[in-house]
Amino acid sequence: MAAAVGVITGLSGLTAVAAGAYGAHGLDNPTDYQKKVWERATTYQLAHTGAALAVASRGSSKLALGAGALFLTGNALFSGSLYALVLTGDSQFARVAPYGGGCYMLGWIAVAAAAAL
Repeated sequence: MAAAVGVITGLSGLTAVAAGAYGAHGLDNPTDYQKKVWERATTYQLAHTGAALAVASRGSSKLALGAGALFLTGNALFSGSLYALVLTGDSQFARVAPYGGGCYMLGWIAVAAAAAL
Protein backbone atom coordinates (compact mmCIF):
# COMPACT_ATOMS: atom_id res chain seq x y z
CA MET A 1 0.00 0.00 0.00
CA ALA A 2 2.79 2.47 0.85
CA ALA A 3 4.36 1.96 -2.57
CA ALA A 4 1.04 2.59 -4.30
CA VAL A 5 0.54 5.85 -2.37
CA GLY A 6 4.08 6.88 -3.34
CA VAL A 7 3.56 6.14 -7.03
CA ILE A 8 0.20 7.91 -7.16
CA THR A 9 1.68 10.85 -5.23
CA GLY A 10 4.42 11.20 -7.84
CA LEU A 11 1.89 11.10 -10.64
CA SER A 12 -0.30 13.62 -8.83
CA GLY A 13 2.64 16.02 -8.53
CA LEU A 14 3.41 15.59 -12.21
CA THR A 15 -0.17 16.25 -13.27
CA ALA A 16 -0.43 19.27 -10.95
CA VAL A 17 2.60 20.89 -12.57
CA ALA A 18 1.40 19.95 -16.05
CA ALA A 19 -2.07 21.33 -15.31
CA GLY A 20 -0.55 24.56 -14.03
CA ALA A 21 1.46 24.92 -17.23
CA TYR A 22 -1.57 24.12 -19.35
CA GLY A 23 -3.64 26.67 -17.47
CA ALA A 24 -1.00 29.32 -18.02
CA HIS A 25 -0.27 28.58 -21.67
CA GLY A 26 -2.81 26.19 -23.17
CA LEU A 27 -6.30 27.33 -22.24
CA ASP A 28 -7.93 29.13 -25.14
CA ASN A 29 -8.96 32.63 -24.04
CA PRO A 30 -10.05 31.73 -20.51
CA THR A 31 -12.31 34.10 -18.62
CA ASP A 32 -11.14 35.54 -15.30
CA TYR A 33 -13.47 33.07 -13.55
CA GLN A 34 -11.96 30.12 -15.44
CA LYS A 35 -8.43 31.28 -14.58
CA LYS A 36 -9.34 31.58 -10.90
CA VAL A 37 -10.97 28.13 -10.82
CA TRP A 38 -8.03 26.53 -12.65
CA GLU A 39 -5.49 28.16 -10.35
CA ARG A 40 -7.43 27.01 -7.27
CA ALA A 41 -7.49 23.45 -8.62
CA THR A 42 -3.74 23.38 -9.27
CA THR A 43 -2.91 25.04 -5.94
CA TYR A 44 -4.97 22.56 -3.94
CA GLN A 45 -3.69 19.61 -5.94
CA LEU A 46 -0.06 20.56 -5.48
CA ALA A 47 -0.47 21.39 -1.78
CA HIS A 48 -2.22 18.12 -1.01
CA THR A 49 0.21 16.14 -3.13
CA GLY A 50 2.97 17.51 -0.90
CA ALA A 51 0.94 16.61 2.16
CA ALA A 52 0.40 13.07 0.84
CA LEU A 53 4.13 12.72 0.24
CA ALA A 54 4.93 13.97 3.74
CA VAL A 55 2.58 11.59 5.52
CA ALA A 56 3.44 8.62 3.32
CA SER A 57 7.15 9.13 4.02
CA ARG A 58 6.54 9.05 7.79
CA GLY A 59 6.01 5.33 7.74
CA SER A 60 3.44 2.78 6.98
CA SER A 61 0.98 3.39 9.80
CA LYS A 62 -2.60 2.91 8.73
CA LEU A 63 -3.47 6.48 9.71
CA ALA A 64 -0.60 7.97 7.71
CA LEU A 65 -1.39 5.88 4.65
CA GLY A 66 -5.08 6.67 5.07
CA ALA A 67 -4.32 10.37 5.22
CA GLY A 68 -2.26 10.12 2.04
CA ALA A 69 -5.00 8.18 0.28
CA LEU A 70 -7.60 10.74 1.39
CA PHE A 71 -5.47 13.62 0.08
CA LEU A 72 -5.03 11.88 -3.26
CA THR A 73 -8.73 11.05 -3.49
CA GLY A 74 -9.46 14.68 -2.65
CA ASN A 75 -7.20 15.72 -5.52
CA ALA A 76 -9.09 13.53 -7.97
CA LEU A 77 -12.49 14.73 -6.82
CA PHE A 78 -11.81 18.40 -6.01
CA SER A 79 -9.20 19.39 -8.56
CA GLY A 80 -10.43 16.94 -11.18
CA SER A 81 -13.96 18.32 -11.03
CA LEU A 82 -12.70 21.90 -11.30
CA TYR A 83 -10.50 21.05 -14.29
CA ALA A 84 -13.51 19.38 -15.93
CA LEU A 85 -15.68 22.41 -15.16
CA VAL A 86 -13.26 24.75 -16.91
CA LEU A 87 -12.61 22.44 -19.87
CA THR A 88 -16.24 21.61 -20.57
CA GLY A 89 -18.16 24.58 -19.18
CA ASP A 90 -20.55 22.08 -17.55
CA SER A 91 -21.38 23.39 -14.08
CA GLN A 92 -22.53 19.91 -13.00
CA PHE A 93 -18.88 19.07 -12.37
CA ALA A 94 -18.78 21.65 -9.58
CA ARG A 95 -21.12 19.41 -7.57
CA VAL A 96 -18.29 16.91 -7.09
CA ALA A 97 -15.81 19.39 -5.60
CA PRO A 98 -17.27 19.37 -2.05
CA TYR A 99 -16.67 15.62 -1.81
CA GLY A 100 -13.03 16.24 -2.60
CA GLY A 101 -12.93 18.97 0.03
CA GLY A 102 -14.39 16.51 2.51
CA CYS A 103 -11.61 14.05 1.68
CA TYR A 104 -9.05 16.78 2.30
CA MET A 105 -10.56 17.54 5.70
CA LEU A 106 -10.71 13.87 6.67
CA GLY A 107 -7.09 13.55 5.59
CA TRP A 108 -6.07 16.36 7.93
CA ILE A 109 -8.03 14.70 10.75
CA ALA A 110 -6.08 11.50 10.05
CA VAL A 111 -2.81 13.47 10.18
CA ALA A 112 -3.78 14.89 13.58
CA ALA A 113 -4.79 11.47 14.85
CA ALA A 114 -1.55 9.89 13.63
CA ALA A 115 0.45 12.60 15.39
CA ALA A 116 -1.50 12.14 18.61
CA LEU A 117 -0.86 8.39 18.77
